[in-house]
Amino acid sequence: MKKTIFLSSIVLATSLASCKKDDSAADKGADKEKTKPAPAEVKGAEGTKVTPDEKAPEEAAKPVATDSAEVKASATIESKSGSKVTGSISFTMKGDKVWVEAKLTGLTPGEHGFHVHEKGDCSSPDGKSAGGHFNPSSVDHGGPDMEMHHAGDLGNIVANAEGVAEMKVELPTSFLSLDAKADNNIIDRAVVVHGGTDDLKSQPSGAAGPRVGCGVIKSL
Repeated sequence: MKKTIFLSSIVLATSLASCKKDDSAADKGADKEKTKPAPAEVKGAEGTKVTPDEKAPEEAAKPVATDSAEVKASATIESKSGSKVTGSISFTMKGDKVWVEAKLTGLTPGEHGFHVHEKGDCSSPDGKSAGGHFNPSSVDHGGPDMEMHHAGDLGNIVANAEGVAEMKVELPTSFLSLDAKADNNIIDRAVVVHGGTDDLKSQPSGAAGPRVGCGVIKSL
């Protein structure tokens, strides 16, 4: 009996010693964790604080401003209906503007209807192969400054006593365009010059008389 009690005491003492050893190791580990320096903070995008183990949020991409590229087209005017009218017309689109420049010779002095027509065909002697006014919105004819007008309604061009007419006008791309995807794109259509004045009100084309010049608009 005494021998059994003695052995039990030894086992209990050993267990207590082991527990104290484990507790001591745990305490040392906790103390070591407490004394470990915190990771340094760094600033990411917009001053956000992150640690080296974290990834700073990416900054938003900044748009790069670029100028709109120029798009150009031109038409060479040929005589029609027995006239001597010739000339050239250039179109330059940049951004939301289109500049139209024209120089014609062989006209009678005064005003002449000046329009973009729907078909790029000037093959007939009277120019009627170019069809009617270019009118993608199906609205009434009018002057370029009126609220309602065709996309092809450029009004009148005025010839001097020598029969020379020059014009330079700036138009918004909502009027006409050189963009192949736009409904009012005028490339591969025709410019027609008339023998008389466009009254800007008669339907469907302003009673401007015969077609004395015609040229197909081609991109450059």
